Amino acid sequence: MKKIATLICAAVALLMASCAQKEAAPASSTGAQLGDPFETSINIRYVSQDSIYKYYVFAQTTTLEIQQLYIDLESYRNQLGNQLQAQANQIQQKAQNNQYLSQATYENDVKALNSKQSNFENLIAQRAAQVDAQAQLKQQALEDSINNFIVQFNKSRQYDAILERKFNLYLNPALDITQDVIEGLNARYQMPAPAASK
Repeated sequence: MKKIATLICAAVALLMASCAQKEAAPASSTGAQLGDPFETSINIRYVSQDSIYKYYVFAQTTTLEIQQLYIDLESYRNQLGNQLQAQANQIQQKAQNNQYLSQATYENDVKALNSKQSNFENLIAQRAAQVDAQAQLKQQALEDSINNFIVQFNKSRQYDAILERKFNLYLNPALDITQDVIEGLNARYQMPAPAASK
């Protein structure tokens, strides 16, 4: 009888010890113990695209070229607008000085002005579409240059991921490889040769 009581006491003690361990480290829904440390071997770095665009020479050149395209477009728009304004002023001045011999002559000039305005609007729209297409090609060439370089850059480093800084809430500054990428991009970039003087 004493042996049975001793065995029961031992079994109860083991059961209580087992319950205490489960309470100390409850299992998660996946079966892992919540107290277990999370270990990972993922090797991640990040870059700042804003800094790359600011210090990569090809990016600087591309940005200036795109800006110049839109400056030229605005100049073209102003040029055509000035032509229209000059013609409109001429019609108004003739009307004020009673230089039109008939209403029909005045209306023909106004009609010609309106037709020219419509034609100019079409020309500007065509030029704007061309500029947008050129700008998009230049921007795409820049992005391809950066992306292709990063793929080549990573072949020797074997990072699992290279992230863009602004899309993340927090990244350890020690993981920033922006400067290395900028230096590599600029070392690879070949400046266009200056045009030979005649």
